[in-house]
This record gives sequence, C-alpha cells and structure tokens, in this order.
Amino acid sequence: MTKSTRARAGAALLAFAACSVGAPTNVVAQPAAAPQPLTGFSVTYGIVARGVNVGSAAYAFTFADGRYSATATRRATGVARELVGTRQDYQYAVSGVYDGTTLRTRSFRSQGGRRNRVINAAFTDTTVTTTSNQDINMGNPPATPAQRSGVVDDITMLGRMLVAQGSPCIGTVRVLGEGRRRFDLVMRPNGTQQVNIAGYRGAAVRCAVRFTPVAGFSDPIDPGNLTFLFAQSGGYFVPIQIEMPTEEAGTVRFRATRFSVSGRR
Repeated sequence: MTKSTRARAGAALLAFAACSVGAPTNVVAQPAAAPQPLTGFSVTYGIVARGVNVGSAAYAFTFADGRYSATATRRATGVARELVGTRQDYQYAVSGVYDGTTLRTRSFRSQGGRRNRVINAAFTDTTVTTTSNQDINMGNPPATPAQRSGVVDDITMLGRMLVAQGSPCIGTVRVLGEGRRRFDLVMRPNGTQQVNIAGYRGAAVRCAVRFTPVAGFSDPIDPGNLTFLFAQSGGYFVPIQIEMPTEEAGTVRFRATRFSVSGRR
C-alpha cells in the first residue's frame, strides 16, 4: 500500500451489534418510539484488502450534558500483523461539545506507531494547538491558522456523520487528522445499496465522497474518491462500510462487524 493510500485509509478512517432487516409483512404498524437522548454509540470494523482481513478498528462514543467523549483503537491483524507487528497499533481519546445537532472537538490524543509517539491537540472553534512528546513533522506545507479553523479530528468525524440532520451525504467535513493532516471530505448522495455483512443486512444509504488533501502531509497526497455506506438506527446514521480504491491492494473496505446506538430521535 502506498503512502498516499495509507494516508487516505488512516484519514478515512479512517473508521461499526448486528441489525435485522426491514419489518415482516402482514404486521400492524406500531406507534413510533418516543425520542430519547443519544447516550452512546459504538462500532467495530474489520479491515479487508483483496479478500483478506488485515486489521480492525473500534470506536466508542458517550454523550451526556451537552458533551461527548470517545475512544478508538486501530491494529493490524492476521498476515498484516505478522509483517508489521505492532507498528500500526494506535489508541485515541477525544472529547468535545454536542449540541444535539453536531459535534465540535475540544481535545484529541493519539498514541502508538513505530515510535509510540503521543500527540495532543487542543481545539477551539477557530484554532488548533498541537503538541507531542517527540519531534513531529507538521507537513509540507503545514496547515495555516485559517485552514485549522472550524475543523474536527478524525475520530469525531465519524460521530459527526452519525448525528447528521436529514442526510449524512450532504456537505463538507473539514478534518484535521492527528492534529496536523488537514483534509476535506466532500459528501454527496449516491443512491442506496443492499448490504449483507457481519454487522448489518439490508438497505444502506450510499454516499460518494471526495477526499481532498489541503495541507499538513509529510508526502504529496493525491485526491481520491471513496464510498461510505450508512445504516439508519434510531434515526441516526451509522457508517457501516467505507470503501477506498488503491493501486496496490485493490479496493480496501472497512466493514462493520457490530455496532450499537443508545438513544432515538
């Protein structure tokens, strides 16, 4: 996998308790459940390349009193782990503000990789301050203050899609990954698709996503096209699959093996 591919995979991912499909026929419709506050969301992905499981990623969010916190892990598995060991293992922790319609990052922390580097980033609505326990390449060129304004981290990115109003496939998500890698995800609707994976079976909302690098990358990164699939649960949009084409590994897929949403719109 090229550096460009790895960067897109990490950015996208990036990036979901099994669900049943549809309602059985000849059943009298029941009254809609009363809205309940969103209190939690978790998802686990298997990462597949050329039909082989090469990694896993797990996310867990909690929501309370106008705030949220989240943890995430990413690790290589199977043959990939035999090749790279723990060099691709990472742990993340973020927190921020949740106003019922969107999420805004306030703190971000990552730890892992070959050097077990720790990165901390403090977010406001207009700026981000990044620090590390080791030297850190802020990119060439580094993201400017204007480019850092109004961004979220790459863990909060998934939470923001979850709570999208109306559709997760409209608009642009401004992301600052790892406190330095600035990119946009431009979302647009692309129909629906039937899905049959371990974590979900049924109709999914499909989004065409344009990955656009902005600044802060160590090496030149090309724009790319991704596909996100979302299942609806309790009125929220769960990213159940992320697809990204690569030159060396074909289409890499993050597939939800289980997910859970606590709360209902």
